[in-house]
Amino acid sequence: MQPPPRRGFGSRLIERGLAHELDGRVRLDYASDGVVCEIDMPLPQTAPQPV
Repeated sequence: MQPPPRRGFGSRLIERGLAHELDGRVRLDYASDGVVCEIDMPLPQTAPQPV
């Protein structure tokens, strides 16, 4: 599958908006069997809960 000739609103929303909201990185891959969206983001740091 070839990437579209231009980025649409949905692609931009995923690549920029989602990455910004999650403080991470988003990658879209237009594979031959469909689109793959890979999201890398840091896990939130949580304090241990008292027992």
